[in-house]
Amino acid sequence: MSYTRGALLRDGGEGYIYEVENHPHLLMKIYKDEDLSGNPIVTPELEHKLEYMKSNPPETLVAKGVVAWPLELVKDEWGKLLGFIMPRLDFNEHLLRIYSYRHPDLDSSGYHKFPSIKSRISIGINLCSALHEFHKKGYIIGDFNHENIGVNYSTGEVKFMDCDSFHIADNNGKLFRTNVIMAGYLAPEIIFHCQQERAQGRPYDLDSVTLPTFTKQSDYFCLALHIFKLLMNGVDPFRGIKSEATGSTASPFVGNEAIERNAYVFREGNKPSAVFCPPAESLPAHILSMFTRAFVDGRRNPALRPTEAEWYEALYQYLSHGLKQCSENEKHQFNFALHQCPYCVADDKHYKAQTGFVTGMYREEPQKIMSLSADEIIKNSRKQTRKLHVTVSLILWITAAMIYFGWNLAVGNIGFTLNPANWSGYEFLFIFAAIIECCIEIYFCRKELAVLQDHINQREIDPKYHDYGLREYQDKLTGKITMMGFVAVVLFIIAISLMVIFV
Repeated sequence: MSYTRGALLRDGGEGYIYEVENHPHLLMKIYKDEDLSGNPIVTPELEHKLEYMKSNPPETLVAKGVVAWPLELVKDEWGKLLGFIMPRLDFNEHLLRIYSYRHPDLDSSGYHKFPSIKSRISIGINLCSALHEFHKKGYIIGDFNHENIGVNYSTGEVKFMDCDSFHIADNNGKLFRTNVIMAGYLAPEIIFHCQQERAQGRPYDLDSVTLPTFTKQSDYFCLALHIFKLLMNGVDPFRGIKSEATGSTASPFVGNEAIERNAYVFREGNKPSAVFCPPAESLPAHILSMFTRAFVDGRRNPALRPTEAEWYEALYQYLSHGLKQCSENEKHQFNFALHQCPYCVADDKHYKAQTGFVTGMYREEPQKIMSLSADEIIKNSRKQTRKLHVTVSLILWITAAMIYFGWNLAVGNIGFTLNPANWSGYEFLFIFAAIIECCIEIYFCRKELAVLQDHINQREIDPKYHDYGLREYQDKLTGKITMMGFVAVVLFIIAISLMVIFV
């Protein structure tokens, strides 16, 4: 059948996505000539892979419109592969947006799009169901990340894109690898395997390392990641920090490094870096133990990870019999064994962390956080800090000056001198004002740090936003707090000394 290319919809990393004229339910993917490394994208191996996928579809998922599966290959007049025809999927948001935490008061304009707990559990169930169909046909997803998954708000259905990147073996055992994966979704055994290859002098990339790489167990690892984020306000399970660390100043590991360093948030000695993460106790014991199997036991032995069938059963039972409705928030349903809604508690902690003299000070809307560069976020933060800081400082120094001159007028002194021999004894007021100035600086820096960490948490839900510029600024603010504390102590000692000498 002949298809005519329509309007361009998206320019992706490997190719362009077009509408298909007179076929509103289809799309056309046309590959680019080269990838970012200059390597040709269309190869005989890719054509063989697509031919195999076309002939062996996951019928149930294709029939339900769940997967953008290759239906027909697109070739030029000389028979050269150009791309393929696939179903047009019906979804509202990528899974990342489902994860992005929103507070009912601080993010009121976008909170209506934040799914309820029931909806998020349903999405998890649908992920399990789809993964089961893929595995039943012998397909491994491999790059099982949030950018390749869409969600339909009205039905809770999940939709899978970029299926031509799947890790596939044909009937003859020929393997077509997944050779790239989003940071933060690489199973620990694959990380260790790649490290061993590098130590032995072999190439350190997924396209060249010896097999096996991706397996059903690596898909189970990613499935557990998705389910954790769905149940825990979008928090990455490997964004943990040490239990004694301060959430506003600690720098959690990110991406594959976090997985490599075993930064699981509920591992003994760790805690979540994000204050909006509900505690471990908010989960039913059997679901918490499944996360332990996925991220702790499965680290030593991937075969111990829960399968999609186990997750399906656990989530279905939780949705059907394990939840009760929160009386304060209609989007919150929680473990019936608890007396208090853990999601409301998490919202309250987040609200307190974000509010000070001005509610939501320095904080941007989640959509804006994702669109701004690191430099723009820092610039906005500095600008807002300076405005309020200057106002408070002016009030402080004007008040100190008025008290100083008022006291001096009361005793008949009308002049101010820099000569300590002529001081009346009230000059120490300005040193105390300087101490208060240091405390004000510390307050605003700590406030800015807390919100900066929140911005980092929001952006690094998507591993492509690993902004080292934000972390450098975070370190500068931490150093500034230490310096201001030291200065305040020195000034306090000087002020006390002057009071003893002159008063």
